[in-house]
Amino acid sequence: MNGNELQLRLKESPQKLYREIIGEYGGYVYAIVYNKLRSVCGTQEVDECVSDVFAEIFMKISGLSTDERDIKGYINTVAKRRAIDYFRKYSIKQSSYAELDSEQIREIASESNIEEETEKKELRKILLDKITELGEPDSEIIMRKFYYNQNSAEIAKRLSLKDVTVRSRCKRALERLGVMLADAGILM
Repeated sequence: MNGNELQLRLKESPQKLYREIIGEYGGYVYAIVYNKLRSVCGTQEVDECVSDVFAEIFMKISGLSTDERDIKGYINTVAKRRAIDYFRKYSIKQSSYAELDSEQIREIASESNIEEETEKKELRKILLDKITELGEPDSEIIMRKFYYNQNSAEIAKRLSLKDVTVRSRCKRALERLGVMLADAGILM
């Protein structure tokens, strides 16, 4: 969702936009916050922080510039900053920073695999959706070639097509898939 879409949807129905944003980015924000707070907070504080992240986003959403390509980076920044604030607040309550062992400090400072895994899952889901949108037999050809590592002859036999047909359909399907992914904001 780019800045122009965001402003348009905000004018149409703010509540619907908020629900869409929470639905699309809720897990992503939770992963970021949980990663930062798991060593000092319980689930209630994590949930509270996630709520604060979305509250901040919704309060400032109308002020986002329309030339922003995607709000994901903005959401990521807000989530990290809010989680760091919570971490400071709750770690001071638990103990001083001097009492944190080096393992905890490395955990807090490092980027977690949770964020990376969440992003990869999101990308995989989008990719599979776009492959499905190609329709049959193109989606089947792409799945068999790149997910099951089958060659053109195996695919042709399985789908009762000629090798040449499979190769040309695969080439055209990959071109269409590239355009579809670019339209979705994913550049390969």
